[in-house]
Amino acid sequence: MPSIELSFIFASNKPKKLAEFYSFALQAEIQRGISKDHWFISNPHGIKIQFYLPSRNRQTLTALNSMGLCLQGAASADPLVAIEQWSELLASKGALSTERARLESFGAESWMKDPEGNAFLLLIPNLQNNF
Repeated sequence: MPSIELSFIFASNKPKKLAEFYSFALQAEIQRGISKDHWFISNPHGIKIQFYLPSRNRQTLTALNSMGLCLQGAASADPLVAIEQWSELLASKGALSTERARLESFGAESWMKDPEGNAFLLLIPNLQNNF
């Protein structure tokens, strides 16, 4: 399996504004992500925090489902197929899918729960992303 990038992720109704807050709080530079509604910061210790506006198909955000780990795989020309395969692999180790994987302009995403019920996001960027 290709290398996996690990970060924290916030689903937010105003991702740039939230990223600016954490950028200030952590004295870290804000950077644009893989879409116009995706931002991230990295602190000097290498911790990356991503902020994004979730799909309009995603349920309303609450404090209990808006933050988690983000496991980002390598960009793919067919990110939906790649993320479905990855989800199946993780399911074989006890993870549960909480939503169907979906294709967005930036790539594919899938929220899952680990064997203890903690939420995490799988993300496969689209190789042909124009952002």
